[in-house]
Amino acid sequence: MLLTLPLARKCVVGLLCLGGLGYADWILQFFLPISTSPVTSYVSELSADGQPFADVFRNTDMISGAFIMLGAVGAWLLVRRWSPVWIALFLLGVSNVLEATTPMHCVITFAANCTPPEPGSLFATVVNPHAWVSVLQTVSCFSLIVFGTVALRRAQASPIRWRLLTAIGMLALLISLIEGLFTVELLVHSRDSVLGMIQRTEVTFTALWLALAPGSLLLLGLGRSTGRLADGQRGYRGSPARRTSAARAR
Repeated sequence: MLLTLPLARKCVVGLLCLGGLGYADWILQFFLPISTSPVTSYVSELSADGQPFADVFRNTDMISGAFIMLGAVGAWLLVRRWSPVWIALFLLGVSNVLEATTPMHCVITFAANCTPPEPGSLFATVVNPHAWVSVLQTVSCFSLIVFGTVALRRAQASPIRWRLLTAIGMLALLISLIEGLFTVELLVHSRDSVLGMIQRTEVTFTALWLALAPGSLLLLGLGRSTGRLADGQRGYRGSPARRTSAARAR
């Protein structure tokens, strides 16, 4: 059955790749008249209430999340293996969609630009549903990279491919931990830092991993399934039972 679905295979790989690349939609700020600093501001602040072109980033997040969700479901239906990987990937897509539908009400790193201005905007942002969506996104992303790295190893990915994807994934996780430390500093001391640059680096590495790793795992799984099917057919043709039946027929 897998051999009769080349179009489905291409569509799912395409969804995974496009969804992963869309995860780094912050790059659009270089092509739009936006004054938000990429060095100090959160990526999520690009889609905060009152920010210019917020709808652009929200729609991109929603489309990217939908692609990731569809790709995760399609990949599982095609290979029926490595369920933890596809579940984590699906949850990451869900968090992307939720992030687009629960934007920040106020920015943290340049609160003077908050619209409308709120006293205690930092606290209001922390208790906002967007903060909990970010937790879901972080947990699902960590789980996905860990499960995906193990699955690629077990799927016997080529050493070069596995090392490359592992390096990208581990860098994303490491930078994410550093980002967490800078976030704590911001919450405690309320001062500007290079948090924006760190987060954008992490998001970029994560997007690159998403664009490459899940699709590679899917293709490896399909290749192994095809190989097992071909081996089974050869074994059936040359089996003693088959030869005995043919002799009786003669």
